Amino acid sequence: MNAAEPFRQRPGQSGFTPMELLVAGFLGVLLVICGGYLFTSQVKGYMDIRDQARIQADLKKAMQAITRQISTAGACLPDPRQGFSAGHDKLSFNYVDVKKRFCSDETDVLSMTLYSKAGSSSEDYLIQEIRCPGKATETRTLAKVPGGVDLVFNYVDKMGAATMDVSKIKAVQIDLTLHTKEMGGRPGRTRKQSLQVECPNLI
Repeated sequence: MNAAEPFRQRPGQSGFTPMELLVAGFLGVLLVICGGYLFTSQVKGYMDIRDQARIQADLKKAMQAITRQISTAGACLPDPRQGFSAGHDKLSFNYVDVKKRFCSDETDVLSMTLYSKAGSSSEDYLIQEIRCPGKATETRTLAKVPGGVDLVFNYVDKMGAATMDVSKIKAVQIDLTLHTKEMGGRPGRTRKQSLQVECPNLI
């Protein structure tokens, strides 16, 4: 065929019909949509796992701090129950800060209060208040939870029975319920942790 000759369709050859082009375009769009949906689902799943892991790590660290402090309640005090206030939503107690973790002198009597607090932007906080002699109260945030957190204290005697009598308390039962809010189309979740902390200094 001469290069100058116009292209002639050979017998048996045919181009795409409009219907074939329409079907091919529809299938292409469908594949793109399915791929995009799978990708966004994977991203949301990853973000959900990441957020939950971060929250759980923060709460674990906070629980460790709370249990460590409760276990020292009454330490080195003539009256171990001095300042011990047993409430379901707030726990206060004293001990001598011999290791000077918070106070400047090893003979200082430290006052500690633990509770949860609702925030102003759908976030709850686990709060630790520290009071050393001659100093203002220091408020620390142990954990910040997007959603909500319920921190409840219950008390048991040496026989394991529930009690609110301060003179009989030997351990503190900590019930922590986490309510994570819906984020990015991912449903909220509720988890509960319970831990009993012995108070070896209380007589």
